Amino acid sequence: MFTKKQRFSIASIISAIIFAILSIPLTPTAANAAIFDRLKKALEKMITDAGVTNGTLSNLPGIILTALEAVLFVYILSSIYSIVQGSRNGDEVTHLVVQFLIIMIALVVISFIQNLLF
Repeated sequence: MFTKKQRFSIASIISAIIFAILSIPLTPTAANAAIFDRLKKALEKMITDAGVTNGTLSNLPGIILTALEAVLFVYILSSIYSIVQGSRNGDEVTHLVVQFLIIMIALVVISFIQNLLF
């Protein structure tokens, strides 16, 4: 059907489309519903309180945290893909599932701590 390279290209295109769709806010409140939104606001406040007027430096928290969210999104997609491929091939996928669950639990804990602190 498809070669490995073609499947990888298709998966990359689909994940890029999904990421682009997910990055478009549906409502004004959804625009503020990012994973690290409170952290971004706190970092921006720290930068403005420090008196930084450079446009690049004042936008740095948003750039860094958006890139981090993109990396997490790609990691989640690739983890799910590797779990499905491993189970389809009959491999032992326990270590993949445990690693995926640890990352998900860490994201929940980060969000919880962020809500408490900021």
